[in-house]
Amino acid sequence: MKIIDFLENKSREIFLEAKEETLSIEPSEVITALLLVSGTNLSALKDPTAVDVQKILKAGLKTKKVILADAERYILKVNDYGASLSAAIKIKKIIGSKAIKHIILSGRGTTGMALSKRVLEVINFSPANKKMRAYNPADLLIETARKIYGVSLKKKARTNTPDPTVINRSLMDFSKSTFNTKIQKELDDVRIKYFASLLKIKSANPTQKEIIAAVKKMDAAYEEKKKSGKKGEDKRPSQTFFNAKLLSENNVFFKTIDTVLTKNKTVFLDAIVKEAFRIELKDLLANDFEFFIVTGEGHLTPKGVIKVDPGKYYDFASAIEVLDDLLTKRSLTIGKTKGKTHAFESGATSAKLFYTIYANKVPIFNIDMRYKGKFESNPQFFVFPTKQFVEVFKHG
Repeated sequence: MKIIDFLENKSREIFLEAKEETLSIEPSEVITALLLVSGTNLSALKDPTAVDVQKILKAGLKTKKVILADAERYILKVNDYGASLSAAIKIKKIIGSKAIKHIILSGRGTTGMALSKRVLEVINFSPANKKMRAYNPADLLIETARKIYGVSLKKKARTNTPDPTVINRSLMDFSKSTFNTKIQKELDDVRIKYFASLLKIKSANPTQKEIIAAVKKMDAAYEEKKKSGKKGEDKRPSQTFFNAKLLSENNVFFKTIDTVLTKNKTVFLDAIVKEAFRIELKDLLANDFEFFIVTGEGHLTPKGVIKVDPGKYYDFASAIEVLDDLLTKRSLTIGKTKGKTHAFESGATSAKLFYTIYANKVPIFNIDMRYKGKFESNPQFFVFPTKQFVEVFKHG
């Protein structure tokens, strides 16, 4: 059955609403969890259609091993079926034939689940020096009779597309737990003044509230089209405007960021590695708790067939052990990415900052920093594993 036939069985209004709405959990997490508890031999599926997968997801719902009141909304996310199926097949190979008692989804409560003391300990774990409600980065916590598996899920449409990010964060938010208040204020002050000048806000002491109001006005038509489901520009007009302005030798905002990060590179480096891999989780990992980063690879074809490529995984414990040792020995360094040009430098072609983290001179993470999305969360930085890192830690 073609995907368009499947979708036509639903009302057009319901589909558009499900497509455009903001969901509280990444759909692939819910879909992967339901596939895992469905009781289906996922590896035996040959060219499944969207309808085939939806039947499996509904079977998973009936087991009540994944508690989610609004699961129907997630089941409609057909574009996530391929990567989710790939991830589920890989996870089943990791845990083997062990029967799954529960799967706890990230960001959701555990009401209605009879959880063991150890599972609750894993869910609530937080190092003494961290003010984080959910230090454990698991998207899925899978409980079996004798073991708990934490899974951080990543997805990609095709094998040859770049690996997903390990961090996607707002620099301003990240700085609150990384830098002292003086540095935070320096970054925030230059950010407000710079963007206020671009928007020609004439206040002597411009505020973030004024900038947000100006940006909202600029993006009003875009947001209205998005709300109605009509096709329009791919990016907010404000994003296009700011990126054009940021690609300039007069970009004092990015210059300040680069100066701050260069002066405080050790602090920044440590914070990135510890957040990406939650180094303190080493205190929690034991024989009854294992953790993996799983990347599912797959996509939906125009004919409605789910194309599934083999997923990959990293053994989180091995990565933590190696990175913790590198941090302790001060074998990690950070610097500008070779061959790249910052947005404020002559000859730059993109409005970004580029950095690379090295382990004994071998590049292991690349960092891109840019303006993306809404003003409040900018700039954002994205941390990608390099090919060298992937080759060391991945398992097919």
